[in-house]
Amino acid sequence: IREDRFRMQQELGIFSADEVLPPLPEHMTPWDSLSERDREFESFRMSVYAAMVDRVDQNMGRLLDFLSEKDELDNTVIMFCSDNGGCPFERSRNLHIPPWEGGSFLLYDASWAAVSNTPLLHYKQTQHEGGISTPMIIHWPAGLTNPGRWERNPGHLIDIMATCLELGQGIYPKNDRVQPLQGKSLVPYMHEQPGDGHEELYFIFNNCRALRQGDWKLVSFYGQKWELYDLGKDRFEQRNAAEEFPERVSSMADRWYELAEHTDFQPPKRLLPVKEGPLKYDHREWHR
Repeated sequence: IREDRFRMQQELGIFSADEVLPPLPEHMTPWDSLSERDREFESFRMSVYAAMVDRVDQNMGRLLDFLSEKDELDNTVIMFCSDNGGCPFERSRNLHIPPWEGGSFLLYDASWAAVSNTPLLHYKQTQHEGGISTPMIIHWPAGLTNPGRWERNPGHLIDIMATCLELGQGIYPKNDRVQPLQGKSLVPYMHEQPGDGHEELYFIFNNCRALRQGDWKLVSFYGQKWELYDLGKDRFEQRNAAEEFPERVSSMADRWYELAEHTDFQPPKRLLPVKEGPLKYDHREWHR
């Protein structure tokens, strides 16, 4: 499925035809190596996940039909995006209860999450691309210029507020009780015009952290040593350039900590050494 999905992404123009799908993550057991019973279970829980995605799709269709019946579809701006990357944590329980009955708690694990995140690295909670890069669709028949195209400029969820303010001609309040507006409006991109854009984007969740400046991205995996990637050339984060550009790592790290001082969560400056060995996953956390 992962290989088929990547080929489809290339056919759709998301990734170029000369890009190569990264190898399977080390934690993934090849499908053919699973027992028949495990394959049956994994197929079942992915079918449940697929059914949930289908319900989202069907109900989006119901919403679009309703807006069309009210003659409001063309003038309605719909911004649809996923949450963070696929969740790798195996927390399934109550497996004796079918997932269509109350009390069930069935999730997929890190292997299916790797499929969901094809071809990006890592998952939910991490600040690698597999944890923070999500698809977004904007639908606005009366307003979009050249609909159906890919917009390559990076955006962020904080941009949705600024976008809605511009579309609705609203004014953001300025007082001590409200955080200053940080987002940038996406409206110029809707019209194929140059946008204001972000000079840098700051990320943190737990002790996973990142800073993006242009195509350069500095990232730390659960407080471990900084990694550096040129997303313009290495979107899949397969070639760590930290040793090649130590000065950039140092300057971007200093900037990350400078920005961290203005957040509610300030992690320690000490980074952990990179530990050897494959990633392991359990019910509570990741560890090496």
